[in-house]
Amino acid sequence: MPLTLDQVLIDAETRRKVIVFAVRSMNVEVPFYFGVEAYKMNPTKSKALMLYDKFVAPTDNMNMTEEAKLNLKPRIEALRELREQAMGMNLFSRILSSGGRKPPRDLFDEAQKSVDGQGMIRSDFMKQYNNYVANNTKLFVSESDAAIQIREYRKWFEEAGFEPRDIGLH
Repeated sequence: MPLTLDQVLIDAETRRKVIVFAVRSMNVEVPFYFGVEAYKMNPTKSKALMLYDKFVAPTDNMNMTEEAKLNLKPRIEALRELREQAMGMNLFSRILSSGGRKPPRDLFDEAQKSVDGQGMIRSDFMKQYNNYVANNTKLFVSESDAAIQIREYRKWFEEAGFEPRDIGLH
């Protein structure tokens, strides 16, 4: 029975298999999508800035509408300003005011919808993955090259405070 994206999102081991397939298929949208799902569980400025800087800002990196990128940019810049302000505070003040500086859970909703536009991930990508599992089709990137990219993704996500298991990078 073919897997759906919803099934993948609730099972860490399946996420791992899907993320490896995504990397070997040269698909950056899926790691971003999984990252946004994990971000929503516990949003932080570090996580938001990493998702934006590593996935959204490089314009040739991801299939996302310009409108979604343009709408997200000022919100990210506001987070950067808040972060800079917090760095100038003493530790006690930072702790007391941290609740008001937490980024919104829905910060990436428009970007995530844009990436999955027309069902690109929910439908097309999952069909490719299910076809790969059923037929063991050839992929673009070798296992060794994919392992290098996966280690880099893991480093990005861990440094930003994500739990690698939530992304499928364990």
